[in-house]
Amino acid sequence: MLIRDLSAIAAGVLCLPALAQHAHHDPDQVTIADRVHYCQPGAEGQLRGGYVMMDVPVDDGGAIARGSGAVTTILDNGPADNRIDLTFVGDGYTAANMGLYHAHVQNQYADFFGFEPFATYQPYFNVHRVDVVSNDSGVDNDPGQGVSRDTALDMGFWCGGTERLLCVSVNKARNEASAAPGRDQVIAVANSTKYGGAGYTSSNLATTSGGNASASQVYIHELGHSLGNLADEYTYGGPTTYTGPEFPDPNASIFDSADQVALQLKWHRWMGESIAGFDNPVSTYEGCRYSVNGAYRPSANSMMRNLGRPFNMPSVEALILEFYRIVSPIDSASPTDIAYTEHDDQISVVPMSPIGHTLDVSWSIDGEPIAGQTGQTLRLCELQLQPGTYLIEPEVIDNTPWVRDESARQVFMRRSLTYLVSISTPPGDRTGDGVRDFSDVLDFLEDFASAHSSADLAPPQGEFDFSDVLEFLTRFGAPCG
Repeated sequence: MLIRDLSAIAAGVLCLPALAQHAHHDPDQVTIADRVHYCQPGAEGQLRGGYVMMDVPVDDGGAIARGSGAVTTILDNGPADNRIDLTFVGDGYTAANMGLYHAHVQNQYADFFGFEPFATYQPYFNVHRVDVVSNDSGVDNDPGQGVSRDTALDMGFWCGGTERLLCVSVNKARNEASAAPGRDQVIAVANSTKYGGAGYTSSNLATTSGGNASASQVYIHELGHSLGNLADEYTYGGPTTYTGPEFPDPNASIFDSADQVALQLKWHRWMGESIAGFDNPVSTYEGCRYSVNGAYRPSANSMMRNLGRPFNMPSVEALILEFYRIVSPIDSASPTDIAYTEHDDQISVVPMSPIGHTLDVSWSIDGEPIAGQTGQTLRLCELQLQPGTYLIEPEVIDNTPWVRDESARQVFMRRSLTYLVSISTPPGDRTGDGVRDFSDVLDFLEDFASAHSSADLAPPQGEFDFSDVLEFLTRFGAPCG
């Protein structure tokens, strides 16, 4: 995930120091300032909260130790190198509590794919559970301040002086999650029934309280921060009126609908739209990102404002684009290189497969589209290529209507491969005029009679015999068999 320009968003927002007991940083460890979100339901149901700035270790990949906990892959949709690996790690669960931990994770996993766009893009995810055993049951400062427990991940409430901010040792959570095949997003689950959570924006990590009734919705909201880089859309925690610069978040703006449309900014492409199943209609609603005035959100009451709500379309679009920062639209392809040696050689691509729609496939040769070729497999014999070298490119793109930023679609949701194809022997259309007729037969017979290499079509090579004639007749009569 990209580290945001924090200087542009800090004005008027609550920032508190983290508690030392949840830092546990090696003094030699390189750290970054991460924005850690928290929230809780207000008196009228609308969320309240904010974020604190915390120094967290830089994740350089190679320096993270591999955890030793038992790993269960709950959902396996394919290789980790082209999936979003969602990895659960638990804290405050003793060996005797493992059954409870498993139940907590199962409940949260099931709820996650009940929300869009996660439901449609479920095939893009793998889900893993790592069994992390703690010495004590429960986590710090639960039910109140001053309670200390010996746990594997050092999770605890009252982090940074905020009761519902449920922090974790980021390094320890990453270490344990590394036992799984992948850990694009880590969810640290506390053995607690108390409401709480956190979203570590730059660390791709969220926390939640496993036994709380709102646990699933809390981490889905927090994943909106850590995975989608979304802002909170509620009005608690900042200045009443925001007067700072434009927000970097895709779902927060200082511009109202008229200005967005006129200036072609933020969610202007969605203005006025209502899409079934999402928080509608899209417009600009004043009150967002902790301020009542001067800040606008895209819809009245989405998941980033209140639990149990659907996301709005600008947030959905942002989440899908983040999916494609991790996942390539081309899941696999074969071969890695190709030489035309048989008349039925082929190139194949396998696109990713969201639920409810397919990705579009097209092919080109030397930069020119190949008319009518939209399948996953291209048989070179169908092209009747003359001897020579060609660049053949399959392209896969997700044209979902849930994304309207076409430039972003082209950057993140489209992939192409380039094959250098070498044709050494001519097809049935030996003259290259686009038709197979008697002139092609004469061309072959002349080359065959003079023992020209272009007529040596069948093994054994170097011998001109009836097998070469049969091969030519096959290519001439039925080039693709």
